[in-house]
Amino acid sequence: MIQIESLYDIDGVDTFLFDMYGVLWNGQDWYSGVKDVLQTLRAKGKRICILSNQTLVEETFIRLREQQGLVRGRDYDDVVTSGALCLQEIKNGLFEKITKKQDFRFYVVGKQNLALFEPIQNHETSILKEADIIYIGAFGKEGGAVLDKEIQQLLLEAKEYQLPAVCANPDVFWIDGEQRKLAQGAAGCFYEEIGGKVVWFGKPFKEIYEYALKVSGSSAERSIMIGDMLATDIRGANRAGMRSVLLTETGVTFYDLQTQKQSMADFIAQQARQNKCEVADLTPTYLLSRVK
Repeated sequence: MIQIESLYDIDGVDTFLFDMYGVLWNGQDWYSGVKDVLQTLRAKGKRICILSNQTLVEETFIRLREQQGLVRGRDYDDVVTSGALCLQEIKNGLFEKITKKQDFRFYVVGKQNLALFEPIQNHETSILKEADIIYIGAFGKEGGAVLDKEIQQLLLEAKEYQLPAVCANPDVFWIDGEQRKLAQGAAGCFYEEIGGKVVWFGKPFKEIYEYALKVSGSSAERSIMIGDMLATDIRGANRAGMRSVLLTETGVTFYDLQTQKQSMADFIAQQARQNKCEVADLTPTYLLSRVK
């Protein structure tokens, strides 16, 4: 790991892949100076791709962020979301392939995502025991620190019915201002822990990195990932064969380091044990305080 002072210190990069929450956006507002950095990198001829585990489809993401002051074509070039990748696969028959049924029924655990389900909306059921598959959705802004008992119970019942699951956001946590809250990946992990099968979309799985490189027209060797989470951003970049930057003063890692009072080396080792992987899988190329 190399400590750097600025993203401008990194050579040999054509494309910068930025995570959203905890890197550019704190759940309520943009971190100070991030838009200046994005615009400066673009002025230097670099391509900016936002690579997010949000389940928003890309059109919704672009419209929402423009309302919040982040403009495509000025602040960034491309956006790739795990939701968009999941939608692409849904259109290609994902649920039919998993259930091996043309007339399948799916049940949503958590928050609805109408844009994601638009191609299959007539297959949805509100009765769990009638479902062939479940989709694990978001919890909404109220997501707390512990997985809701109602969601746990629904997942336990789904496991009893031996239903496969799809989860389009592997993030276990997200940052909302100064708070760390559970994301839908926590429910997906819980389902796996009780023996359920989950089909995942998003970081750290290499497919979304390959998709982002295809969209941006870059190679892994000439791209770099900037993120705040070891288990998704950094692990995924390592899997994809690209360099990575871990932020240490914003986002989930900053929150964890502040509350646990660990050194970076000890924190990475702890995270490796929790994720049942090698320390090298979670080790970033660079450490940077924040995008500034």
